[in-house]
Amino acid sequence: MGQLRTPGSQCRTIYKVIPPLRYIYVELLLVKTFVKTLFWQLYLKMTKFSRRSKGPIPFLKKICAGYSFISDMFVYNIETIHRCRRCVKNLTAEKVPAVFIYGEKPIIEVFRDLSFRNRIVMTILQERGEITRLWGCESAPVETSASRDEKIIIASIVNAEERAKRLQQLDVSSNRIVLLIR
Repeated sequence: MGQLRTPGSQCRTIYKVIPPLRYIYVELLLVKTFVKTLFWQLYLKMTKFSRRSKGPIPFLKKICAGYSFISDMFVYNIETIHRCRRCVKNLTAEKVPAVFIYGEKPIIEVFRDLSFRNRIVMTILQERGEITRLWGCESAPVETSASRDEKIIIASIVNAEERAKRLQQLDVSSNRIVLLIR
């Protein structure tokens, strides 16, 4: 006869093999955010920055430029998700319980998706005219960041230095500012 098994031992080994459902949920949220952002960028490209073509050859050039745009945005969005993962990983290694996020909505949404895995409380910093509640997260005006001690993630890759200067004008120390471009 074989060895006697303790009840539930197989369930424990399956739990070790299959990642927790929370991780799968976070990955699905990231895929959704990635696709939504890519479609939004494509929509902006098609409606705001395109002109009517004057014939079939300029139209083909636009198709090639559109393909190039989509591939560039694909790489940009993947890089953004990797940087956000690295940032959240570093913050959890430092055991940071709460942070402010100041930046672009698509990148803030990536951080919100990642917060389901790492349990970091996030407050979104917004300029005075745009105080709203985003995705169930608290929001606060940028001016409140100077009076509190939480780290501030600048959720922007393109104009991160401008946002950092804005925070430094509010007397936020530079050791509290976390940039994604590093």
